[in-house]
Amino acid sequence: AQAHYLALKGEHADARATLDDLLARAKGDPGLLYLRGLTELEAKEPAKALPFLEASARTSVHDPAVFLTLSRCLKELDRGRAASEAQDRAR
Repeated sequence: AQAHYLALKGEHADARATLDDLLARAKGDPGLLYLRGLTELEAKEPAKALPFLEASARTSVHDPAVFLTLSRCLKELDRGRAASEAQDRAR
């Protein structure tokens, strides 16, 4: 929660550091991967967000927020077909 709050305040470097520390202890945690990707997306870095969001989508129990955020990221990368597929998986 603290890392997301930092990202929302625009303190992306601090949010990244916090999430990276947490991910080092809980590798593959889908929630942390999602927040790490979301942090990059909010920092206008969709290419950096993509691997985190894809990993979260692969490992999470079906969570519409993950797939909708992945879709948004893919749209920002001009990958329309993949974005549509991710959006469909959100249902």
